[in-house]
Amino acid sequence: MKRAILIILCICLCLPLCSCKRTDEEVIMSYKGVKVSKSLYSYWMSTYKSSFLYYYNEGVDSDEFWDTLITDEQTYEEYITEWIDTEMQYRTVALWLFDEYKLELAPEVVAEIDADIDEKLEYAGSREAMNTELSRLGMNIDMLREVYIANAKYDSVKEYLYGNGGAEAPTEKDRANYYNGNYYCLKYITIYSGSILKTDESGNYVYDEDGQIELVKLNDEEKAVKEQLINTVMEGLEGGGDFDEYTKEFSEVDYSDYPNGFFVSENDYSRFGSDIINAAKELGIGEVKRISDDNVTYILKKYELPDYIALTPEDKKQLEDMDSYIVREKFTEKFDGYIKDILINSELKASFDIREISENSYF
Repeated sequence: MKRAILIILCICLCLPLCSCKRTDEEVIMSYKGVKVSKSLYSYWMSTYKSSFLYYYNEGVDSDEFWDTLITDEQTYEEYITEWIDTEMQYRTVALWLFDEYKLELAPEVVAEIDADIDEKLEYAGSREAMNTELSRLGMNIDMLREVYIANAKYDSVKEYLYGNGGAEAPTEKDRANYYNGNYYCLKYITIYSGSILKTDESGNYVYDEDGQIELVKLNDEEKAVKEQLINTVMEGLEGGGDFDEYTKEFSEVDYSDYPNGFFVSENDYSRFGSDIINAAKELGIGEVKRISDDNVTYILKKYELPDYIALTPEDKKQLEDMDSYIVREKFTEKFDGYIKDILINSELKASFDIREISENSYF
């Protein structure tokens, strides 16, 4: 779950931070002249709060959510607060690196920021109205622009380091090492043991209003037939049957486009689900396992991971997110080396409560 939160927020959020000329009493953290003020910390926490609630509690702000355990020892409140604090330290360092690397923002980037603020200002109706709205975050229009500029600088640092041709961008050696250390190879047979996919008279799938294929529940007699089929397949495989041949004969999903199997990692919970990921980690090479829920049964077999150099272009399409995982690993390792030297006003930071702070999903 922690990885899922990390991956989804890193892809969906590019939140800002700023070097501010404020009194020391207002500074929550600083690094070599880059200072983060109380108002910016408020903005930061408010924006992240809104995003976490949207992705993990359907936008509902409740004590029940914050009290829920994300691990055996840590609640959502504790984990998210800690995560925000670490991210803010990373971004503090990034602003310092922007100057160290002598980077500059392109004029069109600044123009886009000004256009965005002008659009928000027009929607608000007046500077006074927009400043009033921003005041609940401890901000005003000028500070918001400063924040957006800092956001662009952060993006610029990441692009300089890890973008195409970047100073520390993933190499083929990095990709091979990450692949070998983090991926597993599975093949599976799918049997709809509790429901079947709904089709129309032409054989086309029928979708619900959320864009998901509708399911038709099987009756008890139909379920019994499917259970017998699953038992037959399992017995045959455990007796040495060829998995590929069984897949062609019995799988109700066509996997012919994946002759070398599926490559899964712990980053892929949202794609494969925790049961399949955990099976990939726990199974020995050649072992078979059945996983079932109310609708479907998967029969899995774990294979030796093919050599990275032997992967086909089609195989590598499964690894299209791998560079982002490598970048995050490189980024974390690099920036963790810096943040140990950040100065933090712990008393001032402790005065912020993620339960009480306002949400910000617009600014």
